[in-house]
Amino acid sequence: MSDVLSDSLSSVLEAYIRALNSIDVRTVAVRSSPQDEWTNLITSIFVSAKSIEDVQAEHKAIPKIMNERFAIFYKATANSKISPLTKTIFEEINQGKITFNTNNDTVVINCRQSPLLTLKMSTSPILVKGILKSALRLTELDKNQERGKLWAIVTDQYLEAKKRRYPDIVFLIKDALDTDYLGSREIDFDVSVTPSVKIDSVTIEGSLCKVKVGDLSGLKGLQLNFALGRPNYHIEPPWSGEASLDDYKPSGDSVEVTVEPSNMLPLDMMHVELIHKNVPLCISVLEAQVPLENTTEPFLKALNAFCSIEEFQKMLFAPETYTKPADKFFENAVAWLLALAGYSVVNLNPAKNIISFEKIKAPETDVEIGTADLLAYEENKRLLLIDCDINGVDNNKVQSVVNAKKYLEKLLDLPNGFSIVPAICTPKECDPIENGVAIVDCRVLKSILEEVTKGNSEKARNKIFGY
Repeated sequence: MSDVLSDSLSSVLEAYIRALNSIDVRTVAVRSSPQDEWTNLITSIFVSAKSIEDVQAEHKAIPKIMNERFAIFYKATANSKISPLTKTIFEEINQGKITFNTNNDTVVINCRQSPLLTLKMSTSPILVKGILKSALRLTELDKNQERGKLWAIVTDQYLEAKKRRYPDIVFLIKDALDTDYLGSREIDFDVSVTPSVKIDSVTIEGSLCKVKVGDLSGLKGLQLNFALGRPNYHIEPPWSGEASLDDYKPSGDSVEVTVEPSNMLPLDMMHVELIHKNVPLCISVLEAQVPLENTTEPFLKALNAFCSIEEFQKMLFAPETYTKPADKFFENAVAWLLALAGYSVVNLNPAKNIISFEKIKAPETDVEIGTADLLAYEENKRLLLIDCDINGVDNNKVQSVVNAKKYLEKLLDLPNGFSIVPAICTPKECDPIENGVAIVDCRVLKSILEEVTKGNSEKARNKIFGY
């Protein structure tokens, strides 16, 4: 039986009856000898929005096997027979017999009597044609010790699998039952209910969260549940809410719901689930991350009015998309980012064809001692000597900023606890290096920007040093 108890299969079918078009039944059966009756090994039942024609087309692709001891059977039932109030596959199973029509003959498969309609379902992901989908699922176990004998028959079907290019018979069974999961060999019934209704999209625009739900199939009683997640926030969500789809006017077979969450910050994750109020099982889930553009931090929000955060990110992470000099776009973006993080920043080499002050030279000989593109100052704490390079880490430049650091340490009367830190900023992804040089690559720049958008200036500054 399912691990998570909720509503019965009968309740689920009644709630979603208008969005279900067919029942697809697939049974793998075995018998000890040609004279014995067929016995159910495992039966998969898919109740879905697929038309009976689509299901029958899928059946044509199922491996055709019926030898003396092993066989695969299948059948499809149309919508008018889905209701649990009429005779269905579930009543057959309750009586211990599953019938299939093959070549004008009726084959009866013995199975364990199980009242599937009264059993509880849970929400479970299933793999359908390589795509993971949410389904309402019921997996029933048979604890009978005879199951071992049935599976012993299956293991003798190695040749049947190899003739059809399967590595073994279990892979063939998985394909025939259209599932990636057999689980325990005690499973004899696996039921999935997949109504067509689903969340098509979740988008965040400014302070609004918009959700589009499609394939309604005229269903009533649907509800959206919202929960705003935040990194490292593990207790209660900063905001949660719900919306009844019955309160919104559909457009065709879909409906759009708009809510305005409070306390929504950049990089929060909006989690949305779709349920039926009469059957509170989750049938569709989708998430959307709050974009960086949703920042509430005043400094960055003001910058966004002049230069969009999208454009700012392009300058930081893809400066090569600009016409030359691309390196100056990157330097400028780094200077902005450090200022947003709370540093006082001086650009020593602001543009081409303008006098540059990026080099420290010996007063007596005019020999170059060291270089830096930017100075970033955190009051009474540290001074960053930054070289910006869009091509990655250059060892000569690393040595040059290290030399600049050594010179300034001798020149300046530094207070206790104050440090001078050489750093290389690059939009590339780079490995860290030794000798006290901070490597501020694309990953570090991204983490700094994320903290800035949330107003965490101190955390943003500390990301340069790996904490």
